[in-house]
Amino acid sequence: MVGKSEWAAVLGAMALLFCSWQARTEDKAVETGALVVQAIRTNETIRVDGRLDEQVWTTPPVSRPFLTFSPTYGEIMGEATRIWVAYDRDTLYFAFRCLDTRPDRIKTSIARRDHSSADDWIGVVIDSLNQRQSSAEFYANPSGIQTDGVTSAVNSFRLNTAVDFVWRSAGRITSQGYDMEFAIPLRSLRFTGGDRVVMGMSFMRYINRLGHMGSWPGIPVGKTQFNAMAVVEFRELRSRLNAEVLPNFTAGFQRERDSAARWRDGSWNHNLGLSAKYGLTSSITAEATVNPDFSQVESDAFQVTVNQRYPLFFEEKRPFFMEGMEVFEFGVVPSGLMYSAMHTRNLVDPFLAAKVTGSLGPVSMVALAAGDEAPDPDGRLQGNAFWGLLRAKTSIGSDNSAGLLYSDHSRDGTANRVFGADLQYRFFGNLRVGASWLASRTREVRDRESRAGQAVNAVMQYMNPRLESWATFELYDRDFRMDSAFLQRGSLSRWQYFAGPYFQLRDRGVKWLQRLQPYLRIEGLHDLETGMNDSILEIGTTAYFRQSDYLHFEYVSQKESWLGATYPQHYVRVTGNAQLSRRFSLRAGWRTGEQLYYGPGQPFVGRGGSLALGVTLQPTSHFLAVLDWSRYHLDAPAGEQIYRVNIWNGRATYQFTRHFFVRGILRYDDYEKELLADFLASFTLIPGTVIHLGYGSLHQPLEDSDYHPAGDPLHMRHVRSSLFLKLSYLWRL
Repeated sequence: MVGKSEWAAVLGAMALLFCSWQARTEDKAVETGALVVQAIRTNETIRVDGRLDEQVWTTPPVSRPFLTFSPTYGEIMGEATRIWVAYDRDTLYFAFRCLDTRPDRIKTSIARRDHSSADDWIGVVIDSLNQRQSSAEFYANPSGIQTDGVTSAVNSFRLNTAVDFVWRSAGRITSQGYDMEFAIPLRSLRFTGGDRVVMGMSFMRYINRLGHMGSWPGIPVGKTQFNAMAVVEFRELRSRLNAEVLPNFTAGFQRERDSAARWRDGSWNHNLGLSAKYGLTSSITAEATVNPDFSQVESDAFQVTVNQRYPLFFEEKRPFFMEGMEVFEFGVVPSGLMYSAMHTRNLVDPFLAAKVTGSLGPVSMVALAAGDEAPDPDGRLQGNAFWGLLRAKTSIGSDNSAGLLYSDHSRDGTANRVFGADLQYRFFGNLRVGASWLASRTREVRDRESRAGQAVNAVMQYMNPRLESWATFELYDRDFRMDSAFLQRGSLSRWQYFAGPYFQLRDRGVKWLQRLQPYLRIEGLHDLETGMNDSILEIGTTAYFRQSDYLHFEYVSQKESWLGATYPQHYVRVTGNAQLSRRFSLRAGWRTGEQLYYGPGQPFVGRGGSLALGVTLQPTSHFLAVLDWSRYHLDAPAGEQIYRVNIWNGRATYQFTRHFFVRGILRYDDYEKELLADFLASFTLIPGTVIHLGYGSLHQPLEDSDYHPAGDPLHMRHVRSSLFLKLSYLWRL
């Protein structure tokens, strides 16, 4: 186990990171030639209503032409954008004038938060600490519907929309396009106050009818917004007291049917929780929570589990664990076997937790301790589990970083402790490498000797205007274990290589096809337990059309080892999306070929595949209907039918205002013969202040001996029902 000397080494390494003072990050940004913008300080009262009628918005805009980064690179965006930046002692303000020669074709909706990405939108990416390591991102469609989240330079710059900030937005469509205003309270950001404060910022825009995403400043191919941010300067920006209290109450009732004529007595359950946050400084925050919970409206998205080999990944959604989530990101292979080294969903039922997050100079850190009263899934261990998670990383210029982590999980005399280090570094502008190392010590039985294990991740990415290429390597040895991680499979080594050239066909006069990218991906895997090998050869191409339309084709030849044998498989997969109008879109996916069966009995390779069709209909800006149908089938080599599964999934949402919506879901699985109905009414004033009321029911087929009422073509019986309520209120002191 980890002794005092090892603890001292860990704490010493953390102290070394916090003492690694480099030149101020903001000065480096100015020296490297970044664009410098002076924000306008104002004492004017700014009404966030989408009308740019305040005096501060009559000054010259700060923006220059936006340049595209998807699906083409470096082109001047088809429509102009004007940006203004202002602030007062409490708030950052942004105004946008998004010009459009076809305002009648602007796509917008009154939708749930984080559900308007298919609309036109405008946004700002803020690196409030100017470290070039993480950012808070704020977007809104022309109706002012918000999408927000955080991005980390460690996790391949993927936006995590599970994080919700408190801010205001409003927009309106005009004869020239649409206007937008944002107000972002300083207490929603982490920054270092002073007489001169600098923040890195990029501005993003999406034009739906053109299918173009663009930014200012422009993002060079192979780089990210962290390499191209403007430096925005503020004078005399000070932090104020940042304290929050968030009580929450959840209650649920569930009952099940005993027989065709009788319901079992129902049962009530309830939970009262409390979270509190206090800003020790403007860049360091302490938090604590008792009985954190999340309700059905924040629960997991539907995923298909037919003939599934690996466990499914679900993102964290509990508000307490979201603060500092981007710092938890650790350098692993993107879409690799370890999705996350610090996956807080493994803390199943914490009764008490505390956390400190923040930054000191170029160093960001997060420390979390929690007690978990969830029962042991194997039934061997007694008592509560205890967790300790510690992560720190330091910026070493641009989007480069070095970091450390420590993970501790113990229960009933067992323990799992892991120490790790990672590095992300960019060479020659277009070449970026990442590497990480993890060492674990695990004691699975009380008073037994612990086992030591190691893991290695490495990735190299190269992009230029004509080529994308990357290579990865993963190794998890036989004795490696990390309880805080989401690891699909261990005791193996795996490598991958991908290469795909870009062809921007619009440059060659093909207006309906914007970009074509053929590619090759190869993969090799060695199982350290069995000594067996897997391999994959994948050849494909993706065509990008106007709007968000695309068509993807791939051919896969693979050898997969399972239960002591290796099974060759060959199959074809095609997916696509077509937005036929502002109000109607189609999507489809098809797979056919050989497929390995993982079910009970002897494995075999049969002929199988799937077909998925989906429709999104938005007849008005307030109503959205989504209908998906999926069919999965597999036949044995002799032609015997193994399974046929049809899944219908329909969802309809009516958004009365940006704060209040009602939603209904119907899902039918003809393999399990179950019909699920789910209804929800939800009111969210701001993130944290919510009222959710929901009802769910499950229906199953009637037995042959049951009475079949006339006019009931489904012949289904209501067998389970549930009701839930969640109330929470955010006090910002």
